[in-house]
Amino acid sequence: MHLMQDASVPSHTRIDTHVLFTYEGWIEQFMNKEKTAFDAMLASPVMPLSQSLTSRVNYNADATIPIAGLFDTDTYTGTNPGITPFNSVGLAEYTNANFFSEDTIFKTTDYPYPSRSSVAIVDFPVPVPYQPGKSVYRPYYYKSGDGDAGYPLATVSYLVDYAHKYIPDYIYAGDYFYKFVEGKEMPALDSTCYEAYASRLLPRAVAYSSELLRYFFRGDIDAVNAKEVKDASSEITGMTMKVKNATANEGMAGGGLVVSCRYKQADATEYTYTKSAEAAISLDAETKKPIEGAVVVAVWEKWSYLPLGPYVDNVDAKETVTDKNGEFVIQEHRMLQLPVVRRIKGPLLTIFKPEYGYFPRHHVSPDISRYTTYGYIPLFLGEGSVVELRKWKTAGERIQNSLIPSYSDIPDEKYKRLIEAEKEERKQIELQLQRYNGGE
Repeated sequence: MHLMQDASVPSHTRIDTHVLFTYEGWIEQFMNKEKTAFDAMLASPVMPLSQSLTSRVNYNADATIPIAGLFDTDTYTGTNPGITPFNSVGLAEYTNANFFSEDTIFKTTDYPYPSRSSVAIVDFPVPVPYQPGKSVYRPYYYKSGDGDAGYPLATVSYLVDYAHKYIPDYIYAGDYFYKFVEGKEMPALDSTCYEAYASRLLPRAVAYSSELLRYFFRGDIDAVNAKEVKDASSEITGMTMKVKNATANEGMAGGGLVVSCRYKQADATEYTYTKSAEAAISLDAETKKPIEGAVVVAVWEKWSYLPLGPYVDNVDAKETVTDKNGEFVIQEHRMLQLPVVRRIKGPLLTIFKPEYGYFPRHHVSPDISRYTTYGYIPLFLGEGSVVELRKWKTAGERIQNSLIPSYSDIPDEKYKRLIEAEKEERKQIELQLQRYNGGE
């Protein structure tokens, strides 16, 4: 999404370093000081966009997915700016062909358009900062053709007339004299230009971002015949439903399906949130055979957001073991959540069987480095995911890696299988050491 919106920034589409104050800096000030005007620009997206932007595939060897067209369709070549105002070109193409960045004004060697043939000099009123309600007129290069038109593109230098009359070979800008070449002075961008840019670029940024979101959430799923599942005491333990792909002209392949819902008990004032069970498979990393009897513990954390920062404690745990196929299922968890002040996060997984390194510290796969938070990892595993555990060869390896997690705030009975498995591991290590010391 960030990259999509960057395509509406001239300095990004014209490869112009923007360290000092630029269009993006002005936008931030405009958003804070002129919120009503800013919101009005966001509320007027350029719609609808052409469906061709997300339906062309493999037109560029480096951009093979349908959404690439939202950025660049390769139809603007630098010689045909007339096509860029239409909603069938990429956002980067429109921005590049119709707007300047601070250091690419009329640098047509690098960027053919806008060019001097694209503009006319027109006087525009400019507010006087120290005299509210009063304006003065300043000449601007007014975009009159070669693509989009009807707005101030750049300023005409204050000293251009003086320079033409008195120093025709040079022009003054800031603290330096610059060589006057081919009658070209030193134009610039100011707030009048930036506001004109924003009035065109922000609505397009919204439109193209909306289309990007629509593409990622284009799938439709119908869920029918939803029914509660109750236990012997009539407590709701889950629900069943039939799910159907309702996306037009597109199949559903791969991935997993997670169902979440919320409900309120008859005597409750807050909603309870639930999520469907998640499953994965445990394998021996060397033999690739299923590991039966591995203990799986899932722990949930409560994050309480206090004025001095979040406070985290463990609030619940569930335990299971892998079956003969190495499979395990973690059932959904129900707990009251209070938006803003309290969140339930997790589950955090531990998978262990004596003789094996435990997950998530001594496993072989998957790579969980990018999921790790404060030494823990959330359950990102979906249906059919595989965890490979390393089997230790020697007692020395087992001793070095025998420290299994314990969970403060969680009663031992919540993960008693893990405690027993750890005891069994220590017992096996002692026997292995005894055999070694006895010369076996």
